[in-house]
Amino acid sequence: MITLLFFMAISATIVVSATKAVSRELRTYQNIAESKFAYFAAESGVEDVVYRLHSSKKLGSTATIGLNGATSTIAITTTSGSHKAVTATGTAATRYRQLDLDISKSGSSNFSYVAQIGGGGITHSGSGSFVGNVSVNGPVLSTGSGSFNGNVTVTATSPADTSAIQTTYNANEVAGDSDLAPKNDLAQSFVAPISGKLTVVSLYMKRNATWSGSSYNATIRITADSGGSPATTALASGPGMNGNFAATTHAWVNTVFSSPATLTEGQTYWIVFDAASHGTRNWSWGRSNANLYGSGVAKYKNSWSTSGSWSDITGDMDFKVTLTSGSSTITGAFITGTARADSITSSTIQGDAYYQNISGSSVSGTSYPGSPTQSPIPMPISSSTIAQWKTDAESGETYVGNYSHSSSDPTSFGPKKITGNLSLSGSGAFNVTGTLYVEGNITHSGSGAFQCDPEYGASSCIVIADSYIVRSGSGTIQGSGTTGSYILLLTTTKNCFGTGSPGPCAGSPAESAISASGSGASVIFYSTDGQINLSGSGTMRAIAGHKLVYSGSGSIIYDPNILYTVFAPTATSTAEGVWTINTWRERR
Repeated sequence: MITLLFFMAISATIVVSATKAVSRELRTYQNIAESKFAYFAAESGVEDVVYRLHSSKKLGSTATIGLNGATSTIAITTTSGSHKAVTATGTAATRYRQLDLDISKSGSSNFSYVAQIGGGGITHSGSGSFVGNVSVNGPVLSTGSGSFNGNVTVTATSPADTSAIQTTYNANEVAGDSDLAPKNDLAQSFVAPISGKLTVVSLYMKRNATWSGSSYNATIRITADSGGSPATTALASGPGMNGNFAATTHAWVNTVFSSPATLTEGQTYWIVFDAASHGTRNWSWGRSNANLYGSGVAKYKNSWSTSGSWSDITGDMDFKVTLTSGSSTITGAFITGTARADSITSSTIQGDAYYQNISGSSVSGTSYPGSPTQSPIPMPISSSTIAQWKTDAESGETYVGNYSHSSSDPTSFGPKKITGNLSLSGSGAFNVTGTLYVEGNITHSGSGAFQCDPEYGASSCIVIADSYIVRSGSGTIQGSGTTGSYILLLTTTKNCFGTGSPGPCAGSPAESAISASGSGASVIFYSTDGQINLSGSGTMRAIAGHKLVYSGSGSIIYDPNILYTVFAPTATSTAEGVWTINTWRERR
């Protein structure tokens, strides 16, 4: 009997132990299953957001999705019209998983700096400061009390060389059209008029179709001459060109070489348009009907880098070249970040310093003597993009003559082309509802706001003038009021470089392309070929132009959301571009 009880006890113990083990295994399996269900739910939430963005379906700031008993709770943070941060939390019973998605839309500009200035450089004499990184293709001279709160990169001055240029447009040559083989790659030779680095090549071109996606299908290359034709290896290659690179109408398009070729005066070189063969995704490069450029010829070939002969093209392709010579300088500046220039004089650098010569300066970080000259950085908006924006404005009505808004009542305007001047002197708000193109000048002297219509949301609006822009009033210049929205005031006027400049800017303060002395908010000033004169106390978000004279007490404070801004043609239209996933990862 005792033996029987003993065996029964042992059996019961074994059964209980086995039951506990099975129970633990079941709980473990259940936890794993619930965790997987939670992950799948979170993943479904992220995929739903991507689908809605790509298909232009309605998307709010929150959403909830059910999947096989699990739930995905989605939070969408819109930082601008072209950038969203998404968190999807999947929950199944007691388990949850989180996925983060960062997604942005390719835009038509790239404002990466608080100030991006061309060959005219920066003259800084006020108490105002730059808050953000600065890029300059000319000299920096600072005599004011304001500082550069960020990095400053200065390249050598890069004047366009007028002796290596051909601008007569009579006809087109198509690159990359599979139906025209073997006329696939195009080339134009030229003679280097000076020795220096070839930093920029400008071509009069367009794309012949509209396509989405970020894949590249064409590249501009520079080669040496080999027996009267391009060599099969490149001295330098520009960035790849995709469907967002150029407009569908002809315009001068710049290719900036991050690693430029060094050319020797009097030697022959070639500009090669290397295009992938495609039935519709191809390009047109303008040319003359006769050989007007006496120091070069045009040719074509199926593939530039393979052996074989090139064939002649009648006429010369339209091109301009820019060579860098001389040295870059920083003088008298207080810089909290890293400084890069050939020569640094009488400056305080709190970060690192890259230079060839330095004198009368202090460097708190690491010094890098003997550093190479920095290559120019392309301006954020191409001429082809500006041409497209003008076309967008012309798609609306045309207002003939001068337009004046002097009322205390608000008004809405755009998209429109104005054949005269635009004057805003009233106390009522002027709401931009679509891209504006003003063939004359723009003056804003009133107390009313000059702003994007609220319907723009997180997108930004555009105002273009062919003559000067003057801002002197107390009214605010701003975007729609939504975070990530800005108003861009852009002028294409030329030869406005300050006192003594010729006719186009005779009526503007300081004879500048843009003069601003009032307050601002989310405003971007841009002058393609002239001087920007800032003398006010207002705060601006970004400046880009050929030359900057900064004597005011206001600051230029970079807003990181500018990097993602997309300019929409109207207040109610969807900003153009393609949504691209930057990161997709699990948080925990």
